[in-house]
Amino acid sequence: MLSKKNLVISAGFVACLAGPAYAGTIIGSSATPASATIKPGAHVEVHYKFDIKYFNNETFGCGAKVTYSTGGAEYIQIKAPTASITRTQAYPAAGKYMVTVQGYAHDGLKPCLGSQTAVSTIQQFGVVSGVGMAPHMAQLPQGQNTPGGTVVVQQVPGTAMALPTIKSIKQVQYTDQGGETWIEASGTGNCSFTISGPVTASFSTTADKPFPIKVKIPNAPTGSHLWTAKGTGSCTGQATATFKVEP
Repeated sequence: MLSKKNLVISAGFVACLAGPAYAGTIIGSSATPASATIKPGAHVEVHYKFDIKYFNNETFGCGAKVTYSTGGAEYIQIKAPTASITRTQAYPAAGKYMVTVQGYAHDGLKPCLGSQTAVSTIQQFGVVSGVGMAPHMAQLPQGQNTPGGTVVVQQVPGTAMALPTIKSIKQVQYTDQGGETWIEASGTGNCSFTISGPVTASFSTTADKPFPIKVKIPNAPTGSHLWTAKGTGSCTGQATATFKVEP
C-alpha cells in the first residue's frame, strides 16, 4: 500500500510526464506614443510593447506571429524569462498604424496563447480631427470677425485630439478569486465598452475615471478563456486576450 507521501510524489511524476498545460500568454499591449502629430518631411517613431505571462511550465517555448499594418510579418519564439516583446516603427505620414502579436504554430512550436494589437494614430500637424476642411484649416466659431471664417491651427506636436478608443486589456493577476477576475483596460477618451467572454459586462470611462481602468468581471468561470473588449457607441477599437481564472 502506498503511503500519502508516496502518492504525492507519484502524482508529481505523472504531471511532469504529461508536459506543460500552458505556454506563454500574450496578455497586454501598448503603443508609445498612442497619438501624435507629424509635420511635412518629418517622421514619428512609435514603440510597441506586448506583455507576456507564464501560468505553468516556464521553460516551454511557444510560437507567435508579429504582423505590421504597413505590411509584412515575422515569426518568433517566446520563452521564459521573456516578460515582453518590443518593436519600434518609424512612420513618415499621418495614419492609423497597428502591430499585432498572436499565438502561431511554426517551426515545430506550439502556438502561444492570446492575441494583442497595439494602435498608434498619427495626425497631420495643424489638422483638427472631425472638422472636415482642407489641411491646416479649421472653422472658427460663429461671431468671429475673420475673413472667410477660417484660421490656421497652430497645434503643438503630440497634442492631437484623443478619440475615444479601446486599445488593450490585461488581467490583474493578484486580485483573482474563485468566481471573478479583474481586468485592466487601456485606451483614450471617454469610452463606453463591453468585455465579453464566458460572461459579458459593460463599463465606461469619464474625466474622473479615465484609462487605464481596472474593472471586475463577476461570475467568471475558472480556467482559461478568450476575452474581448469592444468599444460601443462613439467609442471604437477592440482588443482580445486569453486569461486564466483560478478556482
